[in-house]
Amino acid sequence: MAGRSEHGRIDKKRPIHSVYERLHPEKVDAPSGGHAVQKSPHADTPEERDALFACLFQVSSDGIVFHEWSDAPREGRIVDVNDQMCRILGYTRSEILKLPMFEVLDEEVKRTLPELRQRLGQLGPMQLETTLVAKGGQPVPVEVHVNALSLPQRNMTLSVVRDVTERRRLQEQERTQTRTLKNTVDQLQAEMTRRMQAEGTLRRQSRMLEAFFQNTITPLAFLDRHFHFVRVNEAYARAAGKSPDYFVGQSHFALYPDEENQAIFEQVVQSRQVHQAYAQPFTYPDQPQRGVMYWDWRLTPLCDEAGAVQFLVLSLDDVTDRQKAMQESQRRARQLRKVTLELSEAEERERRRLAEILHDDLQQTLAAAKFHLGLLHCRVRDDEVLRGIVADVNQMLKDTIEKSRSLSHELGPAVLSQSRLEDAFEWLARQMETQHGLIVHIQTRGRIDSPSEPVRLFLYRAAREILFNVVKHAQENEGCQEGQECLVRCHCRILSLSMPTGFAEHPGAAASNIHGLLSRSPTKGRRRPAGNGFPQRSAQRLTPLSGGIAKAGLRP
Repeated sequence: MAGRSEHGRIDKKRPIHSVYERLHPEKVDAPSGGHAVQKSPHADTPEERDALFACLFQVSSDGIVFHEWSDAPREGRIVDVNDQMCRILGYTRSEILKLPMFEVLDEEVKRTLPELRQRLGQLGPMQLETTLVAKGGQPVPVEVHVNALSLPQRNMTLSVVRDVTERRRLQEQERTQTRTLKNTVDQLQAEMTRRMQAEGTLRRQSRMLEAFFQNTITPLAFLDRHFHFVRVNEAYARAAGKSPDYFVGQSHFALYPDEENQAIFEQVVQSRQVHQAYAQPFTYPDQPQRGVMYWDWRLTPLCDEAGAVQFLVLSLDDVTDRQKAMQESQRRARQLRKVTLELSEAEERERRRLAEILHDDLQQTLAAAKFHLGLLHCRVRDDEVLRGIVADVNQMLKDTIEKSRSLSHELGPAVLSQSRLEDAFEWLARQMETQHGLIVHIQTRGRIDSPSEPVRLFLYRAAREILFNVVKHAQENEGCQEGQECLVRCHCRILSLSMPTGFAEHPGAAASNIHGLLSRSPTKGRRRPAGNGFPQRSAQRLTPLSGGIAKAGLRP
């Protein structure tokens, strides 16, 4: 074919008019410059047309293939192809001309070849997108323009093939980007919907918060991290006797200077921890006539996403009335303790007076009567009846004197005023064993004596009450069988005694902590208790209204 190189290809570096010049040198002048000039660019000879067709055939950016179209698809061979078609399929020209067109079609096109041939015969030229099979079996997506050529000796088909791999890739990329964009749009729409819902919820919550902020009876104030007021509610402004706008922008400690509170506020900003204070005294600097007020207050930090404190919420609670009521209650309690102490002291004085009467008057009188009765006994030695009467009266006087002496010691034990507290406890232990068969062991650690007479009396009577309760509850429970001896052994220990400064002078205004611990184990004696001990509430009743606190416990 004209215009081909010796390898069967057109030299693309030569322009079209160079082919024309080779075919028609007589129609080209050669000027002095040596450049060829085309004399007749519109020549219409068959050679020229062949040269032009060959040039267009090879330089086309689309693949061009001439192939036979026969009733047996497998026999329709490829007649001619251009270089672009060779590049599309990956064959050399000589290799591709040996193949039937059927070999480069994919399976789907092979199945529809009869239908395609029928459509081509009925409808004429057509365009379709399909896949060709390149060398090595690699599929190549293409766009094909097919036109049937009717020649005298055979049926031919001209197919113009365009490689759409890049276009397919771009289309796939576009589809991917479209899906991505659609997903992004859907996500944005969902996010917008969520944000709109969140904004609606936030607006409702903001309205609720605003209503709460403005209508709550709790004074509230928002401050920035430098302690300037951002806003306050009506309750806060009303408590200060101002309007809410008065506070906005002002420094808290410029209005209410307090170094201690300022240090607390700064510590809250640094530590990001809530601080609470209870019943703090406060006086409005500009309203001293209101006097001292008492406030519970709470300072809460509000942090940003980075954790830094941006705002502070100050909430107040006026407890002035409660604090004053408490102070009044404490004042009355002090008065009551004072009256109680005075009554206790009056009772103690009366006890001592009765003890003195019993000791100095009644016992002396009974002793004198017993003495005279002894003289009478000597004069009635011969009268058995009188001697019996005298003996009975003598025993009654003896019992009366003993009971009077015991009552005198109970009302005002002389051992308390004449000896140490440990000695008084030892004497009490002997009395309990003698009178009730209760064995009491006294163990002391350090000095437990006190210079205060009310304290000594209180401790003595507390221990005696504990022992009396042991005896009482031992007798209330099951007794011993006849002929069986049992005895209660009681260990009473005062574990700790705390006497603050001033207790000796003002015992009614101080407090003592007495921990009584009782344990009982059976041994010989008169009676064996069945329970685990007396109720603990008995120990609590031992403390008079003098500010003391008694705690009792049981140990098996």
